Amino acid sequence: MSVWQLPENSEGKKVVVFMKLDRAGRVSDVRVEKSSGDEAFDESALRAVRTAAPFPAVPEVIKHVVGDLWMVLDPTRPAPKNIPGQEI
Repeated sequence: MSVWQLPENSEGKKVVVFMKLDRAGRVSDVRVEKSSGDEAFDESALRAVRTAAPFPAVPEVIKHVVGDLWMVLDPTRPAPKNIPGQEI
């Protein structure tokens, strides 16, 4: 969220982004799975994911998050709390 440069008029919008995540924290195949209906908003979300990558390596304790991921990017929702065993 800290690297997401929101376009104007983003209030109330959300986009579902698909990506593949490997154990090293690298992402690939980043794409919009469900559009917000606003191309500029969707593109800003894709840029944010690509800019934030690579993410920290995925600890063994939460290896289930490796692989295909769908993220709902909604600037009005609070950021998730830290996951036990993982520094965010």
